[in-house]
Amino acid sequence: GVYFVKMSFFKNMETKKAIWNRIWMICTIAFLITQGSTIMTAVTPFEHTPWMNIVSALEQNGGLTGSMFYMSSLAMLFLHVPQLRGALMVFTKVGRMSLTCYLLHSIIGTVLFLKYGAGLADHLQPAGTFFIGIGVYAFLVLFSTLWLKRFKSGPMEFIWRQLTYGKINDQSKTNTFQAAK
Repeated sequence: GVYFVKMSFFKNMETKKAIWNRIWMICTIAFLITQGSTIMTAVTPFEHTPWMNIVSALEQNGGLTGSMFYMSSLAMLFLHVPQLRGALMVFTKVGRMSLTCYLLHSIIGTVLFLKYGAGLADHLQPAGTFFIGIGVYAFLVLFSTLWLKRFKSGPMEFIWRQLTYGKINDQSKTNTFQAAK
């Protein structure tokens, strides 16, 4: 995602429609291959065969191909279904606070599902887990939207930038946490 932002793929997307179409096709094929290997392993284990290394490498890249597929699919919806553009913009808020939201969803998930918290993992069916996940994401969208109305970046993004540049600069701190206009 960061690479696509740095390369301005999300700016003037209409002019890059052909590129986005190719990106989506490549990502879809890669996603289907990695997910197919995961399904094949579940159905027919490849233990102690030459295919084991190939399938293992494919499975290890499943997260990357999945995220690329989802990102490019959202871009395709944005480009090809203009009526959804307003609704899709809700993802930008969470994206601007990706580190903060990642940490929050990890904390919320462990507190809800693990035994030191509510321990719901042992009591929920997959559908219940899915709906809790949707609820947590809705919370993160609401939190991000409200936070970014007041500040220019998320709290963890602010800390990350300060650590990256080696010192806390009062001027940048003021600008970062200055109320958005």
